[in-house]
Amino acid sequence: MDHKSKVIILTILVLILFVTKAQAQSTPNGSLRIYQDAIVQLTQSIAKEPNSGLNYLNRAYAYMMIGAYDKALPDYEIAYEKTLAFEALLGIQWAAFSLKRYEKTIELGEEIIDREPNNYYALLRMAESYFELKEFKKSYNTYAALIDYHGEDSILIWKKGLAAFYAEDYIKADLNFKKAYSLSPNHPGIEYSYKNSKVYPYFVVTPEYSSSNFRGSSLLGRGERAGINLSIGLNEDWNFRLGVSRDQTQNLNSSKGIENYAFDPLVMSYGRAAMTRAPITYPTYLSYLFGTASTVDSILNLSQSENYLTNRYSGGATYKLTEKISLYGSGNYLASNSSYLNAGHTSQLGVSFSNYYTVAFAASAINHPSSKGGQATLSFTMPFLDYFYTSSTLSGQAMSVLATAEKAKEQWLIYYFIIDAFANTVLNNSEIGTKARNYGYFQQEVGFNSKYFYSALGGRIGSARNPLFGESWIYPGFDLKNGAYGRIGLKWGAYSIQLDGSRDYWIDSLNDRPVSDNVKISIVGIF
Repeated sequence: MDHKSKVIILTILVLILFVTKAQAQSTPNGSLRIYQDAIVQLTQSIAKEPNSGLNYLNRAYAYMMIGAYDKALPDYEIAYEKTLAFEALLGIQWAAFSLKRYEKTIELGEEIIDREPNNYYALLRMAESYFELKEFKKSYNTYAALIDYHGEDSILIWKKGLAAFYAEDYIKADLNFKKAYSLSPNHPGIEYSYKNSKVYPYFVVTPEYSSSNFRGSSLLGRGERAGINLSIGLNEDWNFRLGVSRDQTQNLNSSKGIENYAFDPLVMSYGRAAMTRAPITYPTYLSYLFGTASTVDSILNLSQSENYLTNRYSGGATYKLTEKISLYGSGNYLASNSSYLNAGHTSQLGVSFSNYYTVAFAASAINHPSSKGGQATLSFTMPFLDYFYTSSTLSGQAMSVLATAEKAKEQWLIYYFIIDAFANTVLNNSEIGTKARNYGYFQQEVGFNSKYFYSALGGRIGSARNPLFGESWIYPGFDLKNGAYGRIGLKWGAYSIQLDGSRDYWIDSLNDRPVSDNVKISIVGIF
């Protein structure tokens, strides 16, 4: 018998013992005679006064106490019809739950909490009904609401942990079992759950691969990234994250890049213009290409250029300050064979508050070779309609953009065989120094999350410069404009596979407006 089967069997035995004890205590000395006599007398009273809702209400209670739930339910319904008494509505839910009509119990519970949001018994029966229907996430949330309203109770916390356990959220399960054990260390079910559900330390390993295509600009190219991320949960308070990835972006100076560039419509148009203006100097398109380069030696050097390679190293940590408040920090560092990216780095500090919803605020410092500054981000996430959630993010940036970096980038374009007149125009109009710029964007995401499948769609409006999205850094060095993205994923126990896709719109230093597409696949395993 595996560990999970043992936990299930012991849980059932303990719950049976608990319910049996509660039923025995509900009838003084174990005698049912007093309720049986009451039923006889109340039946006679109803015969004399058939419109008395109070008599039906009392008889229904007596039926409940002797276990005649099928007789109690219609009496409660008649009592509610005649009196509209809140106690009668509670009684209907009690009888429905006792008859194992769990959907009806939940429906009645929602009606009750509309009138009295913190009603203990209504919430308890709803939480247990969700559990019986195997809707463990809803059961967990209902137990959480019950505890928030009525304070910590070891049995409720334990049951909340069981709901998390069966929802396969073992980290939350372990936290609740530990809390319940601290309150009631001698309870056999709580003790067993606590001692046999340890999840720390745990490791989350996420290998990923992505491919991107950048087009619509003088700087065209394709790229790919491979990386691996590791998350380590040492205990319930600390989580550490490490990541490394390697980007390879097509260098248009390479031989393949020269071929791509030579037949690019933009370059060909420059060639036609050059031949029109100076047919003697550039009698053919081929001589135009080679004539713009200073020497044959430079052509050979360019054709042997390496692709741009960038390693990104990242790290982060989260500390759980209280049950609902967490502090977190992260950083990124770039090592590249391109001076346009090399030594770029970020740092971020944030705080989050989680209850039914999650609110987070983060302040970030961004140091990119092309721009430096800060970013502030406020996000809000809330579930709705059982399996859906909405996440909104508002971010602002104050950046100092280096115009000298733009000039260096424009100088780089000379080696793409742009005619001298065009290159000189670009360089002569370049500005030296820095520009102070402010950016801001709003991002909205709507997602679906069930036991085996999840998905999300999102979009963004505004602008950003080398922004941080959570702990992910976008660092091409251009101004990021509007964008859209989506993801789908499958999960099974401690493993999941996820596919992401995005399209982003940019503006570069030459005022071109390129578009980038990105596709990423990642696999998650918890060990």
